[in-house]
Amino acid sequence: MTKVKFVQTSDHLFYKRMMDATSKTVIAYCRSNNFEYESYTGIKFGDMPWHAAYNRIAQLKEILSRGYDGWVFYLDADAYIADLGFDLRNFLADKAHFAGIFAGYHSPDVSYTINSGGFALNFAHPIARQLVMDYFLSLERIGKEEFSRSLIWGEDIPEDQLMLHLMLKDYVEERHLEPHFMFQLPDQSHVNNGPFIKQILRSHIGDFESRCAYIEDEVEKVLSGVGYPALSAPGIYIPAKHEVIRSQIARKTDCGLSVDGQVGTLCFGPYIALAPGTYLARAFGRVRSLPRGGRLHIQGDVVCDHGRNVLAEGENRLEQEGYGILMSLPFQLSERADALEFRLNMLDPAGLDLHALQFLPVRE
Repeated sequence: MTKVKFVQTSDHLFYKRMMDATSKTVIAYCRSNNFEYESYTGIKFGDMPWHAAYNRIAQLKEILSRGYDGWVFYLDADAYIADLGFDLRNFLADKAHFAGIFAGYHSPDVSYTINSGGFALNFAHPIARQLVMDYFLSLERIGKEEFSRSLIWGEDIPEDQLMLHLMLKDYVEERHLEPHFMFQLPDQSHVNNGPFIKQILRSHIGDFESRCAYIEDEVEKVLSGVGYPALSAPGIYIPAKHEVIRSQIARKTDCGLSVDGQVGTLCFGPYIALAPGTYLARAFGRVRSLPRGGRLHIQGDVVCDHGRNVLAEGENRLEQEGYGILMSLPFQLSERADALEFRLNMLDPAGLDLHALQFLPVRE
């Protein structure tokens, strides 16, 4: 299975405003595709706000240390997902032989002068893992004292993008490893400025306040066309790929549970216990293709005690493809319930991905 994690970072004073905006698109995209997301706000090396530019180097090393073996897409705080419908898994399907994907160079003869504000590394590839280690060692060589003395970005200590350029230059020219990387042209990239991801650089808008405002406006435009609902609170949120969510007809995928025309029990489980209260059971997912009649019927119920007690039941008719809530059922518990399930049944053949089940407490 193709694993993907998106990573961002910013300082806590200035670029946090940008990341607060851009991360909305990244989180929405990750949630819709069952990708992972992590971010860090603050400064891992040094004291100056601009020292946060080096955070990503430490973040990549930390991810490597945890044994992660999927793709990591790093995005600067000023980068956002522009196309929430882009099929990234399909894009990556034939690229497992690459250690990384970079973009942004302007000379056809020098591929490694890339834009470090957006790139992807395949942590399953040994060359990518070595690159992460070399990048981190180059950071450690600067030393804490030099970080503490530095005042001006790009002058007092090696600039973070240049550090990556020099490493890639070594990998390309000295180690002859260029075939193990994909170097994409500017504006044709899938890791920074291109059809999938956009980055609003200082060279685009020099004034910081105007740049922030522009990013916020662009993010709102992207999100305005999204039908995937906001999550008001976590409650108990269980990805459908978790082992406690089972199916009689679907296959486990990176997205969760997927069906392609099968009819029957889409899911049952997770057999959890809930305290007395009012709840909303929600199923999140994506309708990839509708039946010939253009309407998909899904029947659902919430039960406990291994199906002996029905707490809620209903049917939903879906007439549009895309992301959203597949089923929403309110229910009440006057006493603790054990072995609680949210069961869904496909009544029509269709293409569908079930991403997650949620049991959300409702305040009365």
